[in-house]
Amino acid sequence: MADMSEIDALFHERCSLLQLGHDLVSNILSIACQYSGVTASVACTCKPFLQAVLSSGIKLTLDAASANLTWWGETIQDVQNLHLELVNNSAASVSALSSLLILFMSTKGTLGQPHPGVTSLTLGERLFWDKHGLGLLPEIAQIKTLGFARDSLHPTDLLMMSDSLRRFTSLTHLALSNCFLGLDSTSEALTATLLGLSSLRRLDLDKNCSIGEASAALGASLQSLRGLEQLNLNNVGAGGIQALASSLSTLTNLQRLDLGRNTFGESCALVLADSLRVMPNLRYLDLWSNSMEASGSAAVSRSLAFMTGLKHLDLSNNSIADEGSVALSAALTALYKLEDLLLCSNCIGDDGVSALASCFQFLPSLKHLDLSYNFIGTEGAASLSTGLRTVPGIWVLDLSSNCFVDGGALALAPAFECMPSLRNLDVSSNAIGQTGIAALQRSLSGLKRLKYFGF
Repeated sequence: MADMSEIDALFHERCSLLQLGHDLVSNILSIACQYSGVTASVACTCKPFLQAVLSSGIKLTLDAASANLTWWGETIQDVQNLHLELVNNSAASVSALSSLLILFMSTKGTLGQPHPGVTSLTLGERLFWDKHGLGLLPEIAQIKTLGFARDSLHPTDLLMMSDSLRRFTSLTHLALSNCFLGLDSTSEALTATLLGLSSLRRLDLDKNCSIGEASAALGASLQSLRGLEQLNLNNVGAGGIQALASSLSTLTNLQRLDLGRNTFGESCALVLADSLRVMPNLRYLDLWSNSMEASGSAAVSRSLAFMTGLKHLDLSNNSIADEGSVALSAALTALYKLEDLLLCSNCIGDDGVSALASCFQFLPSLKHLDLSYNFIGTEGAASLSTGLRTVPGIWVLDLSSNCFVDGGALALAPAFECMPSLRNLDVSSNAIGQTGIAALQRSLSGLKRLKYFGF
């Protein structure tokens, strides 16, 4: 560990700079969090600087087991719009709880007065939900974002929290990601936690264990969240989607919906398609890794025509094949605001990509196209080349792991000359020889990154 004189010198040097990039700010914060015994000299120099940095909205992550929480409590007491994450909390340390409370209370007032500037709080990694931990929640009820990432929450923890969370009348974002939810008794806990959070606009339930058995109860709770604008949910499974479909149709204000990695299959895709039809405000839709195949993706595609404001569509890893691509191409004609189209790992061949390419002329806003890990050959490359000339604004194009040879590269090269915005092109893991690579290089004078090696 560096001695304190070295740390002092580093802080004085960096805090004296007038222009600070994000990397430098991150370095300063990480040093301040790592060394708990900061000197008076460091504290005097750093506090005004750190207060200004944190007021700009940069998240502060503190390790409750090692950071000098008292010093940080004094530093952040006047910070407005504070985004705070506490990790490595210890259930065994009552003194740590007292230190944590300092972070949430205004030291200028009396104990029990909430920190006026805390708007975002993430509590992760073994948060203690005993009587002490529960006593903390009512004191921070003014915050807008509350997260419990990496926290191994048990259903009983959720039930214990539900009463306190009802006081969070300003809460707009609740993150229960990666909390190992998914036990049989989660149903009652999720329902109790979500009911009454009428101000909620974003709900993250991704990266958990399977919560399929809790889906019916979750669906009932979702119906009370009519103002929800963003929902992230995976590991639900086929039965879960069946149970949730009718509830999803009530969330007509949704702008972002991530149902990736649910593997719900063709039949559930048909049910989901009906719900998607009544979500005209969707801007971001992620349905990756759901085994929808051709018929399921075709049903979903028919619903896309009602989402004319859609900007992001991810249907990766669904095996939609050529048949599904043809159905999708018909829907794309209505998505003139689409910026991201992600279709990797979908068994798309020459016929499928030809159908898709014919619709690119209706996508003037397209910036990111991913067709990697498909079966596109020379014939498909020729059709793709024609289509790409109608979308000159593409920034990122991924055609890796297809069936291109030199003929495909030669067919694509003229299109790239008509794409002045292209900055990243990946054609790796194709059988393109030196002749094809040379043609690509000649047509890509403004390219920032060309990747063509690797199998």
